[in-house]
This record gives sequence, structure tokens and C-alpha cells, in this order.
Amino acid sequence: MANQINRTLERRFANSLHFLQTASPPPARILDLGTPNELGRRMQAAGYEVTNTEGDLEQITTPLGKEADL
Repeated sequence: MANQINRTLERRFANSLHFLQTASPPPARILDLGTPNELGRRMQAAGYEVTNTEGDLEQITTPLGKEADL
């Protein structure tokens, strides 16, 4: 069961990165809503500049969102 979950996550991450690279190739700035996570780490490894939000989204996303490409 755990192996199936890992394969599903790997496929999800690969598909997400492929879409992202097609839509906006690196080096793009990404505003990732939420806490740091595995997909964000993979985006960074692929050459993206990833900024995660923490705390009150209304206060944080306004200034960060102005600088993000996606």
C-alpha cells in the first residue's frame, strides 16, 4: 500500500513539474501557498525560486504576490 502511495506521489510531482516547466520555465518566482513541502523542494531543485506563505495569508500574500511570476 505504501509503495502505491509513493508511486502516485512521484507521478503527481513529475506531472506538476512538467506542467510548470511548460507554462513558465525556470528561473521563475513561485508563490507557494502554505508551508514548505516536497513539491516546493522539487521546484527549487529544478531552478525555481519558491516562496512559501506562513501565518495570515492576507497580510503575507499581498507583498509577496507582487514579486511572484506564478
